[in-house]
Amino acid sequence: MRFFKSVLGSTSKGRFECLVYIGGVNVEELIGSINDMDKFFDYEEMEEGKRMKFVVAKFKGHATFWWDGVQEKRRRLGKQPTKSRNRMVAS
Repeated sequence: MRFFKSVLGSTSKGRFECLVYIGGVNVEELIGSINDMDKFFDYEEMEEGKRMKFVVAKFKGHATFWWDGVQEKRRRLGKQPTKSRNRMVAS
């Protein structure tokens, strides 16, 4: 009960953890990670321009290799690097 009083009575935001994404073939894990990121962005009121940089910084392992491949393919095709989720979907 003391915890809730301290959080509710506080004027500052609580800490919201956003986990890293390692990659893999489990679609449910990917969807869960995307949903977690969206919640985090809403909570932190992060502007659109910073979101993709934040997401990419959270990639580890296979996800990093995949992202590097996406960016390299875009370079070979003469496209701009992906800087927003909207551009990623439109590509």
